[in-house]
Amino acid sequence: GIANLGATGTASSSTFLRGDNAWAAPTSGGFNSVQVFTASGTWTRPSGITKVVIHAVGGGGAGGGGYNSTYWSQAGGGGAYFIKYLDVSAIATSAITIGAGGAAVASTTVGTTGGNTIWAGGGALTANGGAGGDRGYNNGHGSSYGTGGTTSSGDVNFSGSRGSNGSAGGTIPGIAMGGWGFSPYDYSSSGNRVSTGYGYAGWGANASPWSYAGGGGLIIVWEYK
Repeated sequence: GIANLGATGTASSSTFLRGDNAWAAPTSGGFNSVQVFTASGTWTRPSGITKVVIHAVGGGGAGGGGYNSTYWSQAGGGGAYFIKYLDVSAIATSAITIGAGGAAVASTTVGTTGGNTIWAGGGALTANGGAGGDRGYNNGHGSSYGTGGTTSSGDVNFSGSRGSNGSAGGTIPGIAMGGWGFSPYDYSSSGNRVSTGYGYAGWGANASPWSYAGGGGLIIVWEYK
């Protein structure tokens, strides 16, 4: 019987006998918590957390500036996206850098590149931002779209989609994290040309406002015991 066992610890309804002949309470495992970063900061490992799954999105590039209401610029490229499993048993904190969306520009100006989103703990993991779109010229439309950001940091990696002449580059169509994709160009209201979500690219244009900014990046950290 239990009374005849020479085990350490205390036998109870909430303990079990381990292989090393000690009574111990079981530890719970599995998913425990989540942290979301839309601005740069520091991730701190909660007590008991040993593993994480990181989702990271780079900033989207801005569209270029058009020329004199005549010639279109080109749209920017979307930010890259990765998913990474990481053992954080030996990582207490990690610096988080969230890539800013490329800022909108004036006429005849090349679009601003989106910033890189970086998880620094245990080695840098980077989702690069998308490039800005080409500007309009005095004799024609912009000639080069903004290329999408790239990454090889994850276990799963997606490049951002490229821009195109007069239309925005999305990030990763079909990924169900909310607000990917992009708004169609709406002549009735400049406000309707702004996308929602994270890592989307900005429109180019041919009149004021001359270009549109890209969307900032994102890091989501799913935490497991």
